[in-house]
Amino acid sequence: MRFTDALLALLASIPNALAYPSDSAWLNEHVKRYDGFPDNLADRLGTYQPPGPNDSRGPCPMFNTLANHGLINRNGKNLNSSDIKKAVPRGFGIAEDAIETALHNFEVVCEYVNGFSCSDSANDGTFILTNLTLLGEPHAFEHDHSYSRQDYRQNWFYGGITDNIYFNSTIFQDSLNAVGYKPSNPPKKATANYQQFNEIRLQRESTQNQADFPGWFQQNIPTTLFETGFIFGATFDRDSNGTMVGSIPMVRLDWWNYWFSEESFPTNLGWVPASTEVFNQNFILSVSSAVLHASITSLPKSLPAGATATTFPGPGNLPEGDPSPTFPLFQSAPYVAPTSPGAINTKRAALADPQASFPTLPASVSSVIASEVTAKPSLIAAAVQLAGPAPPKFNLYQQSIDTVTLKNQIAAAQSYEKLVIAKITSLASA
Repeated sequence: MRFTDALLALLASIPNALAYPSDSAWLNEHVKRYDGFPDNLADRLGTYQPPGPNDSRGPCPMFNTLANHGLINRNGKNLNSSDIKKAVPRGFGIAEDAIETALHNFEVVCEYVNGFSCSDSANDGTFILTNLTLLGEPHAFEHDHSYSRQDYRQNWFYGGITDNIYFNSTIFQDSLNAVGYKPSNPPKKATANYQQFNEIRLQRESTQNQADFPGWFQQNIPTTLFETGFIFGATFDRDSNGTMVGSIPMVRLDWWNYWFSEESFPTNLGWVPASTEVFNQNFILSVSSAVLHASITSLPKSLPAGATATTFPGPGNLPEGDPSPTFPLFQSAPYVAPTSPGAINTKRAALADPQASFPTLPASVSSVIASEVTAKPSLIAAAVQLAGPAPPKFNLYQQSIDTVTLKNQIAAAQSYEKLVIAKITSLASA
């Protein structure tokens, strides 16, 4: 499904003040509806079980949560798209129209990485997602400047890849710091509005624009905004009946923190699923526009060009075809929350990373050289200066791009990376 030009023009024209309906009729309509699902949340949401070392998890907290609760295959493998369509509204109250583009792109990425069709043998329009981990293929479904994941080419002076798939508490706390929220014991109830989420978005772009390998940072605002709409829909402040508190949706930061860090539903903190009659594509697009248009108090440094623009297309379908070469996926056991969510009531300690994330070092860069670069940051700037400017960035979401051009852009980025690493190696060894 592609967004029509008319829809995109309408989205861009929505002013911030009117970005979300706030009349009493809409509020009266917004009540907890379980849409045919069990009224008992324990029956509806299943039981949390942490993933095992051989299970598959990916860069999306929503799908990791569904797998942890058994609403899709607990091992995160061989996921039928029809099962995903049933699980998303059951778990989060998200209407099916809000995930159509994501599902299409899941299938495309599945075929990118595997090199063969992922369509179901029944030939009924469904497909089998091989596993959740392959969604970590960089710059496809996965994107840079995530709220809770490292970028694929972060810590770039090591010349290797970084864990862009699993939850990282340092990155997530960087997001929360932008609005002054820190996990506490007991959890502190707090909310964030459109303006604050725009500040989080810009802070994450600034941080990763400085941290990533030159030429590899990919600004992907449409996808980030769509993700933001999902976060608002999943965690807007609501009472125990599911009725929204106030007239404009506000993210409950304690719920957001619990959901992302535990990869579990924050029912222990009073959360209930939204209504599919409210949490739909229109909700997501409206919230995305409101966040984009929200004024902020100050700009972070080193923002990429265009970060503060107020008009962007929505995330569309990835181009079908063969955009190989693909990139090696980060490999490790899946993230497991350090505390069992079921044991968390109203008191909890601040989270720490359960496992360190180290980049994969190529043979061309020894640990000695890497440590020297760490100790002498000036080597980085000198190496980049010797290598020259980075090539144009590739973007799988660019709808007009053809396969040949895409392959050439990826190859140019890889060649530039090798050149910079060679310059770093030469300078560090001198």
